[in-house]
Amino acid sequence: MMTVSENSASFRAIDLRNISTMPYWGQLDDEAREAIEIVGQVLPFRTNQYVLTHLVDWSRVPDDPIFQLIFPQRSMLAPNDFDAVRTMFRQGASPEEQRAEINRIRLTLNPHPAEGP
Repeated sequence: MMTVSENSASFRAIDLRNISTMPYWGQLDDEAREAIEIVGQVLPFRTNQYVLTHLVDWSRVPDDPIFQLIFPQRSMLAPNDFDAVRTMFRQGASPEEQRAEINRIRLTLNPHPAEGP
């Protein structure tokens, strides 16, 4: 039987900092990669190797339901917010400007949509 420490040693978190090193990243088209990078700046993104290897059906991406649940999607942000973040990164905004804009967008999001705007 594996101990907790042995089991956790094999866990590898995958997020925006290292997703581009995964072989699956190259299977995505430029538009999907850009959406993940942009939306992932505003909304949390984290997965692991098991999900990528065993749960996502890469032959069905971007329509695979697990992919849709795990990866940030362009439609998760209002078009003007998506464009604002993309423009900011393309123009090389400072980290402070990036943080301010991302926080502004986050504050407009409704975490409990059933409760109304």
